[in-house]
Amino acid sequence: MYKSLLCSIALNTAAYLRCCRWSGAIAAALERKHFSAAKLLTNRHAKHLPAPDKREYNCRLMESVKGDPEDLARAMLNMKCDTRTRVVWKMYECACRRGNAPIVVLLLGEETNSPNRPYGLESTYLKRSYLAVLRW
Repeated sequence: MYKSLLCSIALNTAAYLRCCRWSGAIAAALERKHFSAAKLLTNRHAKHLPAPDKREYNCRLMESVKGDPEDLARAMLNMKCDTRTRVVWKMYECACRRGNAPIVVLLLGEETNSPNRPYGLESTYLKRSYLAVLRW
């Protein structure tokens, strides 16, 4: 009984440490502007490791929005996440200020209404997003 419990704890600890190292590698690649490495690590993380917590996910997604490659932001948005709301207002604002239209459209998502159609935007969040794109 105790032996199996200790084995389980050891395996969970090893998985946690592996996940932390992986997350640290993604963060380091983003900080050093190695976007291709960050995209590769993000895709591998999504396939093999548990979802990051909300704070970590938001920090990584914000860094990918600040960077220019659209494919990195797409990889981050495809990653599993512990939060229901993946995109926060600061990310839209940052993408609009940088003038990065593909990332703004990516953050709006395919399932939402087109930014060119003001009707049908039920939530205040989407209305603010739409107005930010118009001002830009």
